[in-house]
Amino acid sequence: MITKKSILTGIYILSVLVILSGPAHALKFFGPPPEEQPSIFAYSLRGFGSGIFGGLSVGYLSYGLDNHENAKNVAMNVGYGGTLGMAVGTIIGVVDMNSDHQGR
Repeated sequence: MITKKSILTGIYILSVLVILSGPAHALKFFGPPPEEQPSIFAYSLRGFGSGIFGGLSVGYLSYGLDNHENAKNVAMNVGYGGTLGMAVGTIIGVVDMNSDHQGR
């Protein structure tokens, strides 16, 4: 059951997050975007990194569901995720290089 106290707590947490996110702009952290076109390999590397963490999370979830029986699945899922992420990143890079508005 939703109570008045839980609604006010949610509003308070949301307002604190909005206030704290004000100085967290990507431009300040990463600097201005580069003028040159991104490389296909940059997309591949970003996809590889994302795939590793995605594979690790899926592997950890399956490890927990198997009652911590087979730890080899975690490492295999990291490898699968990294490979799949690199492939998807390469495909996105090739599609981006063939478009009119590259890097956007």
